[in-house]
Amino acid sequence: MEETRRQKFQRLSESRKEDLKERLRILGNLANPSSYEYSQEEVDSIFSEIVNAMQEAKSKFEKNLPDRKTNAKKSMKTGPDENVSIGGKSNATKRKWSKKTLVDVVIEALRQLGGCGRYADIYRKCEELSGRETTMGRMAAIRKTIEDHSSDSANFQHGADYFYKVEKGTWGLRKGVNSN
Repeated sequence: MEETRRQKFQRLSESRKEDLKERLRILGNLANPSSYEYSQEEVDSIFSEIVNAMQEAKSKFEKNLPDRKTNAKKSMKTGPDENVSIGGKSNATKRKWSKKTLVDVVIEALRQLGGCGRYADIYRKCEELSGRETTMGRMAAIRKTIEDHSSDSANFQHGADYFYKVEKGTWGLRKGVNSN
């Protein structure tokens, strides 16, 4: 019996996904400080390129999905006056975020995490608060939002200073910070 297009996609996508995960695991071996020396800028550059490549690949899939032609694209904005569009279930908790900026969501996420958290926990909490799936693009937007609003980051935009770096990959909420 001949393999269907769906079966072929499932077989190849699973294999290629596992290959990619293995390559990322091998890339992670470079983090060994006893064997390698690197800067934060080099690490940021590597992962920025990876995130961009993943977003590009994902967009190829998304533009060909049948429901993409009828549903408006949802997006999280990071600017101070831009709103977060919320999808998914519409309960009161998620609806209240419909007029919040991404920085407000991140502030509330850190507040609910006890004032600090690792990126993975921040992503999970932002997803929970907004009702939106955490994609690679949203993870990049959350990281950018944190770094843009932290004087501990080289990317600080010299505006509101909401976050501080606890250690690599862990961020805290500065005392007295309130969301809008």
